[in-house]
Amino acid sequence: AFLLLLALLSSPELTFPYTGKSLHPSAWLHFPFLAAREIGMLLLVAGLSVAYVRASDRHRREQTPASRNRLTAYASAVIVLYVLYATIVSWDFEMTLTEHWHSAIYAPYFFVSSFQMFLAFLIIAMYALRRLSGGTRGISDTGFNCLAQMMLGFTLLWTYTFFSQFLTIWYAALPDETRRLFPLMFEHGDIRRGPSVIAPLFWSFVAMKSFSPFFMLIFSVTRHTPGVAALAAMLIFVGTFLERFTWIADTYPGWQMPLSTLFGVALLGAVT
Repeated sequence: AFLLLLALLSSPELTFPYTGKSLHPSAWLHFPFLAAREIGMLLLVAGLSVAYVRASDRHRREQTPASRNRLTAYASAVIVLYVLYATIVSWDFEMTLTEHWHSAIYAPYFFVSSFQMFLAFLIIAMYALRRLSGGTRGISDTGFNCLAQMMLGFTLLWTYTFFSQFLTIWYAALPDETRRLFPLMFEHGDIRRGPSVIAPLFWSFVAMKSFSPFFMLIFSVTRHTPGVAALAAMLIFVGTFLERFTWIADTYPGWQMPLSTLFGVALLGAVT
């Protein structure tokens, strides 16, 4: 993650369209400050996460009130820092790509989406571990049910945050707000025209992150079936990739479909 961040920051004119232009006079988007806070926050998140893991291991060995209080303090700090970091990433790498476009709910929406994907990745990893070990390692069916319930909860929360933003922009129909959302659905952002080129990706990630996993996980029997939970997790994982791609790619002229070039495939493999 740190190397990928450095790669993105090494070419600011490609990563941030407003670099070197007067589109955003705000000091918040001054590139040296932007790069410093992104690198600093990532290092802080990584350091605090390591400290939390060590505190957890220490509590497991000691089992004292002091070690438990220390673990609780680190856990609380990790949650707060992760929310702050997700907020900054959503602002710097997505929301500011369109000039003067603001959304008060975009940061919560981004955090919920990221945590939903984390739960999906965890379920996929646990399912793969279980299959590769012949069922001797990993978590039980009850454990899959617990993770699936959490993933279902965040699926509902993602649906709420997404449509809270979507319906507010759609109903008000203010040009300063619709110029970010409507081009994802309609040609040239005009509601009277047909679907835009990127519209299939837009509706695909909505289906993969909302409707499909909801109907797959709403039933107890499917949540207790590791294969079904893993399939729903895979849909969410791929949907999140399309979500991030769609929000970012539409702000760049001449974008290409994901994985449509050998470079795209190689880059995804390197990141993965």
